[in-house]
Amino acid sequence: MKLVLMKKHKKDCGIPAHHKKKRHFHKKKPGSLLKLIHDIKHGLLRLKQQFQSLTGTVAELSARVSTLEQQVATLNSRLGIGPGPAPGPGPGPGPAPGPAPGPGPAPGPAPAPGPAPGTGPTGIVALLTPRINSRVTLETPVGTIFGTLILIGEDYVQVLEPDGSNVLIPFRSLLAVS
Repeated sequence: MKLVLMKKHKKDCGIPAHHKKKRHFHKKKPGSLLKLIHDIKHGLLRLKQQFQSLTGTVAELSARVSTLEQQVATLNSRLGIGPGPAPGPGPGPGPAPGPAPGPGPAPGPAPAPGPAPGTGPTGIVALLTPRINSRVTLETPVGTIFGTLILIGEDYVQVLEPDGSNVLIPFRSLLAVS
C-alpha cells in the first residue's frame, strides 16, 4: 500500500489518516488463447467428419437413384411408355374369318401385357392419364401431396413437387385424387 499524505486531516498525530490503494490491472492469461485455438481445431475436425459422412451418404443415395432410374427406364421401354401419356389398349383390326394362313403362333388368347380390363389400377390410370403435365393433389396415408403429374408407371405415379423434388407414389397408397 502506498501512503498518501493528507495534510488536511493532520491534527495531533504525525501519521496520515487516509491510505489509498493501488489499482489492480487484470492480466490476460495466455491459456485462454490456447483454449480458443484448441476449440477451433476441434470444431474443424468435427466439421470434416460430418462432411465425410455426408459425402458417403450422397454417394450412396446417388447410386440408389441411378439404379432406380435404370429400373424406370427399363420398365418404360418394356411398356413402351415415352415422354407422353401412357398408351392404352387401342382397337386393332378384327379377327379374320377362318383360320389364319401361314406360319405363326397358334390362335388363342394371347397374354395381355397389362392387367385385365376392369381389374387392378386401370381405373386410376384411366383417371390420371389425361392429367399428365398438369397440377394434381394426391391424398395418401402419409399426407397430401401437391404437384405436377409427370409419369404414370405400371403400379406407381410420379409427381414433381413445387420445391423440385420427384415423388413416386404406389397406386395402393392413393386414397384420393383431385
